[in-house]
Amino acid sequence: MQSDNLFLIAWDDIDEYIEFLSCDDGQVLIDEYKRKNKKMGESK
Repeated sequence: MQSDNLFLIAWDDIDEYIEFLSCDDGQVLIDEYKRKNKKMGESK
C-alpha cells in the first residue's frame, strides 16, 4: 500500500486532506486514483 502513503504525502495540511476526504468529490477522486493505480500495477 505504498501508493496510499505517496498520496498522503502530497497533502501539506492534514486537516485539508480530511476535509477533502469527507466530501463526495474527494471520495470519487480517490476511488478513481486507486483504480488507476491498480491498472498500472497489473500492467507491469
